[in-house]
Amino acid sequence: MEIRPNWGLEGRDEEIANFITFLKNIKQYGGIDTICYNWMPVIGWYRTKNDLPGRGGALVTAFDYEDVKNAPLTQYGEVSKETMWKNLEYF
Repeated sequence: MEIRPNWGLEGRDEEIANFITFLKNIKQYGGIDTICYNWMPVIGWYRTKNDLPGRGGALVTAFDYEDVKNAPLTQYGEVSKETMWKNLEYF
């Protein structure tokens, strides 16, 4: 099951219900009782590099603000701190 949150948009209640189902399923079928959820305003896991060598030679992802500081905004524009908190509290 792929989780693609859109908490502040139409359909967010369905997305939250899907996430709850996901949590129940990984507990019941996978025996997993802890997850790490990364809250992002519009996009998930945005990275500017996908092939940096890490510990043991494993390839890892990275984000470098310098690579995107002049990039255009997404279709959603700027997301304020207040909007982020409002959506997080709703979740």
